Amino acid sequence: MAHDNSEQFKGLPENGAPKFNFSHQFRLGYSFFEEDYTNELILNNYSNPLYKRLENFELKRKRKPKRKYDFRYIEIGGGPAVWQESHETKMENQQKAFHLFVEYGDLQKPLSYQAGLNTSAGFIQDGYLLEPTYYFANLKYTPTRLWYFWPVWFNIYGIAGATYWQANLSNVNFGNFPSYENAIEENSGPGFLTGVGASVEWLNFSLITQFSYFFAKGKFEGGTFEKQDVYTGSAQVNVMLSYRFFLSGFQWKCPTYK
Repeated sequence: MAHDNSEQFKGLPENGAPKFNFSHQFRLGYSFFEEDYTNELILNNYSNPLYKRLENFELKRKRKPKRKYDFRYIEIGGGPAVWQESHETKMENQQKAFHLFVEYGDLQKPLSYQAGLNTSAGFIQDGYLLEPTYYFANLKYTPTRLWYFWPVWFNIYGIAGATYWQANLSNVNFGNFPSYENAIEENSGPGFLTGVGASVEWLNFSLITQFSYFFAKGKFEGGTFEKQDVYTGSAQVNVMLSYRFFLSGFQWKCPTYK
């Protein structure tokens, strides 16, 4: 004789949309959602139906989880060289270089990316002025971002990358025998960049001291009858000031992963 369960279903919302799900355990489920709770009627192993009330139930769509912390940034900075030396022997400093960069990275990751230029350097020898400009793209590795015992406001890093340089060699002292045929010579080519640095950070600002080694070699006549190798690279120490723009808004608090 069939058992009548109609009395058990009294009190269910009239607008409840029944949904029956069968599984390998022959479980019959009746569920509906109303406001912030769920009523479920479960019939397991042909036993009497039971009600189960789940308070504060929230139905969520499946979606890609968000980052718990977002410290992605774009940093812009620059500053003059306080010390520099040409790779070409006997060349003396005439004017100091200026270093500009743009950096993209994440404070939770040690690897970031830089691009920029180093310009305005000048080196002179026997009346010939060498003025190189370096366009660079490099990787920056900051291991201190992974050191939990290290203070978050102080970082050390290393850089390595490629450059494209352009240089002018000008005869600025013609003496008693002027020759205007090769007053200014131009040359360009690829090179590479490496270096180390340290930064002190406060809010979104950073004060940076960086040693950079630019390697480049070109060919110039320089008053001779044939072109000869001239090292257009240099070594520099730059002091720079930068500002960091966070992509998720203004975040000056220290990352909690440290």
